[in-house]
Amino acid sequence: MKCITYCAVNCFAIITGYVNFSQEPKKFYYSKFLRLWSQVVTYSFGIQLIAFLFGRQRGIGRLLFSAFPILSGQYWFVCCYAGLFLLMPWLNKFLRTIDTKESIRFSTLLFLFFPVLAQWLHILEIHLQLMKDSVYSG
Repeated sequence: MKCITYCAVNCFAIITGYVNFSQEPKKFYYSKFLRLWSQVVTYSFGIQLIAFLFGRQRGIGRLLFSAFPILSGQYWFVCCYAGLFLLMPWLNKFLRTIDTKESIRFSTLLFLFFPVLAQWLHILEIHLQLMKDSVYSG
């Protein structure tokens, strides 16, 4: 099941990139980003507030934490999408200026670089978690 959901996330990202690319420069609206941000904050904070009011959650810390879901990394996909959303004007400009040969080279570089980067970050995350566990255990 996890494999299917990862594929769905990747497909959504690819479709988003395809739909948002245009050959002609177009105006970028930051209001769309603010609308995305406000929806995520509203749902995150609203659900936590309801849980808090009905006694399903103790402590106000989690309620305050839910007011900043993108900055806190609570929703990893929205964090990634927000970053991509803000970079879209420059990515479109870059993709309009390169030719087919350069785009193949760039795609190959990305497909080789990002798996290595992901593996390195995963190893770093494990190492940091081990350091954190050793600090708190003794």
